[in-house]
Amino acid sequence: GISKWYELFTPRQLLALLTFTKWVRRIEEVLRNIGYEENLIKAIVTFLALIHSYLSNFLSTVCRWQNNWEVTTATFSRQAIPMTWDFSEINTITSLEGWSTILRWTTYVIKEYSSKNISVQKDIIRASATELPYTNNFFDAIITDPPYYDNISYAALSDFFYVWLKRSIGHLYPEHFSGELTPKKKEIIADAKRHGSREKARRFYEEMMEKSLGEAWRVLKPNSPMVLIYAHKTTAGWSTLVEALRKSGFVIQEAWPIHTERPGRLLEIGSSALASSIFLVARKRERGKIGS
Repeated sequence: GISKWYELFTPRQLLALLTFTKWVRRIEEVLRNIGYEENLIKAIVTFLALIHSYLSNFLSTVCRWQNNWEVTTATFSRQAIPMTWDFSEINTITSLEGWSTILRWTTYVIKEYSSKNISVQKDIIRASATELPYTNNFFDAIITDPPYYDNISYAALSDFFYVWLKRSIGHLYPEHFSGELTPKKKEIIADAKRHGSREKARRFYEEMMEKSLGEAWRVLKPNSPMVLIYAHKTTAGWSTLVEALRKSGFVIQEAWPIHTERPGRLLEIGSSALASSIFLVARKRERGKIGS
């Protein structure tokens, strides 16, 4: 019966989350009046918005009680918004998943990393995998976790957090929060509803994966590895990926199954969970050279 986003929350939860949103915005004004430097203000407010985002995961009508651990589960105990048959609500301030605890964890991590004086340069950019802003033969290695065919609607699920982040820090990052919701048209998943049929969705996924892997081929140095982490239960999911790899000019050299889920999480998710992911190690094949 849920057809509107706000219906995922009780009136009390909405009030709490909107109140936290208001104070995240208010803190920015306070810090500026005190005389904090702009980049520091942006960093502090961003961390507070991420704490708010984490809190929202434990403050919806989808949260339920997990009796073996005696805790409230998150909205996203798996990559979906499920129908649940019971309902558990946290204390937004003092509970294990409340604001005070999350703030304490966050400041602890910041202090730990700051004390280690980690100076490795990290460049994080937002770009399309089909149009990478790098020159040919740029990377020594590429490690990627591509979309798992039709398993997860990443952009649609991200809207749950996007709407809150847009309200708290959207004005600080207008390039990332310009839309009302997350962009979905070019998302590389095999969504039959979005494309009209399973065959059209499969074809779209394969074509877009071929384009993105072709870009990976272009920016990867010769004899350098590309590692893909992939998991799917169907032959269709695997065949489209393998075909995209072949067409883009890669040769799979090794495949390693690795357990990626903790046993407790498998019990939470149920029979739909995959206990292992496959790590595929591929290298560039010279264009035009295919063994007989």
